Amino acid sequence: MAAIFLWLELLQFRRSKTRYTKSRYNFLDIVAFCLPMAASINQLVLTYGVNYKSNTSLMSFSVLAVFLHMLFELRVKESICKYVTIIQNAVFEIRVFFIIFAVGIFAFTIATLHVLRACTYEGCEVPEADQGLPRNFLRALSVIYFFMGGRWDPASELFTTDNLAFHIMMAIFFFFTVILMLNVLIALINKAFTTGGEDWRLVWVESRLRYIESAENLSYHIPGLRETYDWFPKEIYFSSSRRKVQEFHEKYLDTSKAEADLEALKGWIKDGGKVDDLKEKEKEKEKEKEKEKGKGKGKGKGKEKEKEKESKEENHDKEARPDSEVEELGVAIPIYGSDVSEEIENTDIRDATSSSATAIITEFSSQIVDLKSQIGTIQRQVAAQLAAHQEQIRQLHEQLQKQTQEQLQLQQKQMQEQVQLYQEQVREQLKQREEMQQQQEK
Repeated sequence: MAAIFLWLELLQFRRSKTRYTKSRYNFLDIVAFCLPMAASINQLVLTYGVNYKSNTSLMSFSVLAVFLHMLFELRVKESICKYVTIIQNAVFEIRVFFIIFAVGIFAFTIATLHVLRACTYEGCEVPEADQGLPRNFLRALSVIYFFMGGRWDPASELFTTDNLAFHIMMAIFFFFTVILMLNVLIALINKAFTTGGEDWRLVWVESRLRYIESAENLSYHIPGLRETYDWFPKEIYFSSSRRKVQEFHEKYLDTSKAEADLEALKGWIKDGGKVDDLKEKEKEKEKEKEKEKGKGKGKGKGKEKEKEKESKEENHDKEARPDSEVEELGVAIPIYGSDVSEEIENTDIRDATSSSATAIITEFSSQIVDLKSQIGTIQRQVAAQLAAHQEQIRQLHEQLQKQTQEQLQLQQKQMQEQVQLYQEQVREQLKQREEMQQQQEK
């Protein structure tokens, strides 16, 4: 069976190499098929007595690989796919942390071996392996790794000695791994779970798609099976409940914030005017201030006239600007945050003389222009696509009409030929009867 599955994987690889190598699940498939094959061969060698020293660890790892493969295959189930995808995303996001953690374990293993087993001169006495940490690096690495789980038995005798370096090393190790790294790992996994989002739904739908695709690919060489509509329908529908649709609209299509920001921006524009008008007013105010400084304090009447003139200009600008223009400026505003809307509502444009207010207005106006252009391009693209679809529908309709007419003409012609043939047969039969009657009369 493993050979058959490997052959199917090879066929997939030959059809599309780039697509096959992009998916990490294909590599898991190869491992899940190769390990049981190797374990079975090893078991056959043991059964027939060819080699009694064979290692049976392949069987255990093959069982683990098969169960992992089964877990990933069950991603077609919604409840299983959710947690499997979240765990995968969490591990992928903190992969750098795992590398740092592994490097730290290796470093502590080497350092501890140097503390306990190092020989600084020729002929020095090295402690026996039974006393404390093993001499072998892999066994020492395993012992150091399981220190994090509280398994201190291999080093229990060393804690009763006066080796200060060992005690300091173990204190640093305990702080680095148990206190620091494990808690950071828990925090990162918690963050990855909370920020997992709804990506697992796309993975679930794609898993169902690939599952159906693989089932269809296996049925190509079975004659008549593809025509079974109950097993292989032409359309596949994914159903959804009303609650899920409502949640989707509330999450992705909520326009309440956008409407509030638009109303705030409309009032802001009505109170202050356009960007160009604001700049001109600021320049005029600066010039008037310079003139006032030169004239002195005795010209109060002139100041009052200038203020009246400014107020008249502002009122004139408000009256001259139609409401449709304000609405046009507020149609394509994107959804901004509440902080921006509060800043818009609390800003008085009539007294704005700083450059920050001008920069904010300029930024909003540029965003409005950009969004208008984007909407225009999207509308043109949609119109072009609709026209293309309509043209395709018209062509298909004409082709169907033409085909139906040709079929009807062909059927009529066949019917006429059959009728003519039947008439000829009837005539021949009548003629034969007449001849028989004449012969009988004679």
